[in-house]
Amino acid sequence: MSWYRGTGITPSNESQLELDLFLLCLRGFEEGKLLARPLTQRIVVLTDNPATWTQSEGPPFCRPDLLFHAGPLALCVFVDGPVHLHKTISHRDRLINEAMEARGIPYLRLPYLLRSAEVRDAMYAQIVDFVNRYVSQMSPTDPQGVLEDTSGSP
Repeated sequence: MSWYRGTGITPSNESQLELDLFLLCLRGFEEGKLLARPLTQRIVVLTDNPATWTQSEGPPFCRPDLLFHAGPLALCVFVDGPVHLHKTISHRDRLINEAMEARGIPYLRLPYLLRSAEVRDAMYAQIVDFVNRYVSQMSPTDPQGVLEDTSGSP
């Protein structure tokens, strides 16, 4: 996960692993294996009023490494390398997790220590499962993509 450093995905602000995963997800969507298209613009607002944000509340927004728009949902994927083990960054990640949970934003964190084709492929499989699980819960008869209530409550 990175702070916002520009617009879209470019080689200057993404790791090769993140770029590879984005391209795999884009191809997976085009081939019908992934039920939502990955977006290149990836800002998720975590507070109702960023102008009044304070440091103690956590970050006002985040930029997931991969973002999928699925009806009313923003599905966030974070590809966390070794730097996320640092105390300050792991604390910020926890604040972001809490803010996303409070807003009902589904997210997936994929930690890694070493980059390899095997790690990339395993992450891609987890992303496909995560995205398709949420998208498949959406009502096929509702063009707005509102999630079906499966709780059994009226």
